[in-house]
Amino acid sequence: MSTKTKERTLACAMTAVILLVLWLVAAWVEVQSRTPELRELPIVEGFESAVIRSTVSSSVPEAPVTPPPAKRRIPQITRAAPTPPTASAPVRRVAPSPLLRQEAGIELEVGRPATEAPSAGVTTRMLPQSLDITIQGGAQAAEQGARQTSNISVAQRAAAPNTALQIENDTPARPERVLQNAEAKKIIEWMRLTRSELPPGIQRHVDYQPGNLSATSTIEQASEIWEIYLMARMPSEELHIVIVRGEASYYIVDPSFKREGRRFRLGVVRRSGGEITGITSEERAASSAEVSLHYEVFLAWWDKLRLTLE
Repeated sequence: MSTKTKERTLACAMTAVILLVLWLVAAWVEVQSRTPELRELPIVEGFESAVIRSTVSSSVPEAPVTPPPAKRRIPQITRAAPTPPTASAPVRRVAPSPLLRQEAGIELEVGRPATEAPSAGVTTRMLPQSLDITIQGGAQAAEQGARQTSNISVAQRAAAPNTALQIENDTPARPERVLQNAEAKKIIEWMRLTRSELPPGIQRHVDYQPGNLSATSTIEQASEIWEIYLMARMPSEELHIVIVRGEASYYIVDPSFKREGRRFRLGVVRRSGGEITGITSEERAASSAEVSLHYEVFLAWWDKLRLTLE
């Protein structure tokens, strides 16, 4: 083989090698430029690109690919807005009656709902023990009232039933007087003849039932009108007496008209349009001076009325 032929063969081989190297470089550059597209190709195309990449990676080292750091989510705790403290509604208190203060210096302060008193035959409302009731000078006022009552008598003038009766202070006292059977029968008979309906508040106060006898009257004393409401529970003829002076009420229960086993309640009346709609009361001792005072007022009223019936 001649020298020229060898030189030509070597030149062709070198040219082929150079062309192959240039082709490989061009292919590698193209592969690098199309790497994102190749990642999205199907499995077959991806396999072919992997074969090409394996051939190229033998000559050019591939830069390590580090995944982006994952962002750590920090939970945020939301704080609830502070709730303002709830303020309780103020308790409404009823101012004590001036008339009730005048009578034995008693101040009643009503600020809570009343509870029912467990009394036989009489369903009235008893104030709880927590009710603020203060007695100022009660003993002195009771003694003074008893002395004034000891002089109560009835004016000698005629008056029809259910009319105002004038009481005067000019006769001696009647200590511990009780109604005789004949007098009790007359009161019951008078109530039958002069029946009148009790106000709604009085009916609830004395536990009025159909068939009971009821009557009303008034007493005029010192230019002041006292209201008297009577109820006789039949057939026992138990007498219930409610004396109302302004806003103060005095409730006396006298079984059999013998001053035995009596009950007494002191209270404050509520009115609507001049009519008594309710009474808030509390139990008091039946042997107190207040009972004697107001029972004597009732007896004085009856003495006057009895004269008109004879």
